[in-house]
Amino acid sequence: MNTRPLIFVFCTLLLVFAVIKAGAAAEKPQLVLVTSKESTVQSFTPAQLRKLFLGLSNRHNAGDILPLRNMSDERLYNVFLQKVVFMSARNYERHLLARVINMGGRRPPSYTSHTDLVRQINADPNSVSYMWKITARSTPGIKVLQKLW
Repeated sequence: MNTRPLIFVFCTLLLVFAVIKAGAAAEKPQLVLVTSKESTVQSFTPAQLRKLFLGLSNRHNAGDILPLRNMSDERLYNVFLQKVVFMSARNYERHLLARVINMGGRRPPSYTSHTDLVRQINADPNSVSYMWKITARSTPGIKVLQKLW
């Protein structure tokens, strides 16, 4: 019996599986917390970060921190809400509105333009936001504070 065709099929399947797995790993985006390169802001615990974007606290080692909502990419925004804030977009918006009505203050500013977001981050070294790691790497003036997801 000739086993060459069987070995060829097995090796081909193994190669196809390896290529698919490598492609899937390369496609998985990473969510990161970013700030200005001039910022002295350090990393946050998950609880601190959640409270910051819920409007419950803006104090940190660097002083008052301004959280900026990056709404330039719907998927990015939803991943951030699910993995960091643990809320749906609808519940998050309700929470922010109720907080403003009941306790005063402001909702974290939101930016639908990546350019405007980066401009604000660079204008205020105590501001933080989130973006895909690949985007942060290619954006001048931005530094990654920590991986979020």
